[in-house]
Amino acid sequence: MKFQITLSCLIIAIAAVPGWMNHRHLNSLRDSLFQLQAKAKAAGITIDASGSPITTRSSERKQRTESPDVGQLADELIDFARALQATNRDTDHIANQQAILDWQLKLSHLDTETLKQLLAEIQQTTKPDDPIQGELLSIIYQTIAENDPHAALDVFSENITQVSARDLTTALLGEMKHNRAGGIDWLVNHRDSLSDGTDNNLIDGLLRGALTIDSKLGFELIDQLDLDPSRWLGIVISPARSAEQRTTMLAAFREYAASIDDPDRLSVVNEEGYNALLSNSFIHDGVGDSIQWIEASNLPLEQLEDYAARTFFSCTPKDEMKWIDWIGSNIQADSILTEAIPNRVTILTSRDPAAAGAWIEAMPSGKVKEIATTCYVTAVSGYQPLEAYAWLKKLPADDNRAALLEQIHQNWPADQPWPEN
Repeated sequence: MKFQITLSCLIIAIAAVPGWMNHRHLNSLRDSLFQLQAKAKAAGITIDASGSPITTRSSERKQRTESPDVGQLADELIDFARALQATNRDTDHIANQQAILDWQLKLSHLDTETLKQLLAEIQQTTKPDDPIQGELLSIIYQTIAENDPHAALDVFSENITQVSARDLTTALLGEMKHNRAGGIDWLVNHRDSLSDGTDNNLIDGLLRGALTIDSKLGFELIDQLDLDPSRWLGIVISPARSAEQRTTMLAAFREYAASIDDPDRLSVVNEEGYNALLSNSFIHDGVGDSIQWIEASNLPLEQLEDYAARTFFSCTPKDEMKWIDWIGSNIQADSILTEAIPNRVTILTSRDPAAAGAWIEAMPSGKVKEIATTCYVTAVSGYQPLEAYAWLKKLPADDNRAALLEQIHQNWPADQPWPEN
């Protein structure tokens, strides 16, 4: 019996063709395709991928020479794209996928001048309102952007409204790698020609990719393009996931912050930047390693206070207790002692009173333990007044203890005698 299988993991925009890749990734995809075909065959699944159901003028022509006929190549590519639209994506999937990869590899080996000629030929051969034109132009734009970023920017200058944010990002990052000032100047001079959507996606892509060049580029782009740091700083910092990357990013961030004269802007930059660095640390490394990184990085106490007071992350109760222990020992700000710690202790107690009690019992004596004990007594007094009364004795005899005693008394069970002392 003959079965057809779908290899969704290898789809690279079958319908529209513009899923463009670099040479290494294309070869990797082809290898994966062949491996999956072999596995399917070994499992008794027959896949007919011997040839694509697509028939084009290229089927009857010889392979291209060192100097390809651009007109012929354009005809072949247009025929291929139109034939691809007419195939059955389910039954012809594997053969089509292989044909697409073959075309992508073929185009990726053309020199820039030939690609520019091919671009012009397709523009002349197809109509602007033909969807095929946009799809094929996108393929060529991306190929030029990957192979020759500087030439791509010259081409894009003449066709700016047709170029996607993805293709612009590829070309600009490639140009900035070798000609940082030139790439930034090009962007500054052409941003007004971009739609809002393309511009936003382009800036997002550039800031996320900046770290692949160096840790300072993202901050330089924010400065040179006059971007809102409250919106974009977190995106610059987000790729710095490991402790080593964060340390490098922190040094670049500090240098950037030191260059800001406007106190209001500096306040926003510090808040957004340090919050992003800390959030990255907790998300990717967890509490224990994050505490080590914080201590080694000598972060400003003011920014740690702000982060600890406003932010609690998703983690296990045990890790949250570890973080509260650390901020309680290292940050004595009122916002921490009167809001952040009480709120979290109350939540942890409501979830698991026994675990919370054991944790608070093990705390060293001091202000934080007193606050945590008060929260624990308050939380359990409504349903475990005897337990609350036993814990009440751990608190100093003051107005706070008297108020808690009254609260416990109100919830005391009728069949239990009230303690004499």
